[in-house]
Parts: sequence; C-alpha cells; structure tokens
Amino acid sequence: MIGVAFDLTGTLLPDTGLERAACRELLQRLSDERGSSFDELRAFKVCDLCERAFAFENDFARSRAAFVDAVQAFVGESVPARVVLSRFRQIAVQLVASQAEPLPGARDVLAQIVSLGIPCAILTNGWSSIEQRKARHLGFEGPVLVSE
Repeated sequence: MIGVAFDLTGTLLPDTGLERAACRELLQRLSDERGSSFDELRAFKVCDLCERAFAFENDFARSRAAFVDAVQAFVGESVPARVVLSRFRQIAVQLVASQAEPLPGARDVLAQIVSLGIPCAILTNGWSSIEQRKARHLGFEGPVLVSE
C-alpha cells in the first residue's frame, strides 16, 4: 500500500513567523496588563530566543522552560509556566488564519491525493494545538502527528 506524509511549514505552508508573532503579542499583552511600557528591542530578543528554542526541539521540556524564563524576565515577575504556555498557544492558534496561508496548490494536491484514495498524513514539529490548527486551516482532515 502506498501512503503519503507531508511536513507543514515549508512544504504546505510558508514559514510566516507565526510563533514569533504570537510571542510578541503575548509580551505586549503581559506588558499592558501590568501597566509597564513595552520594550520592542527586548521583546525582539525574547521572540528570537523563542523561535530558536522551538526550532531545535531535541528537548521540548527544556525549550519550554527557557521560553517561560525569558517571558518572566521580560515582565519582571514570576508568571506561572502554565499561564505563559497556555496563553502563547491560544494566541498562536488565533493567529493561524491570518498568518498561515497555504502555499499555492497545496490544497489542490491534498484534495487530489485524498480523491485517489491514497492514505495521507502530516508529520510535523511543534506544538500540537498550533500544528493541528494549521492543518485544519489548510483543509486537511487526516491524521496530524506532531513532535510535541
């Protein structure tokens, strides 16, 4: 039996910096909630760390911890890790519709493979909820297996 598996970012969707945009939005919201000024340069550095940490997910738990530490340092107080991670995911999922437009022909290729009865899946790295949302936004209804 033949089957096809795709990656998402760079194969079906362009890399639009979704995670970076979600990180920046999270930092902006946390700053606003605390009545503190938003430091764009410091935010850029935190988002850069976030992007690099999650690009090399050999140790996802350590990447998450580094991200949480950087966010806490940015806001200058301890924010529970579950809050940081949950809010980051929520923001990223919300941004998918505006940040993850499929590459030309991606939807057509997937539809054609499905119409031929060929089993198809997406194998990808990242945060499960975000990657699942990207796949659904693409119109893909098959299995999505995520490194997280």
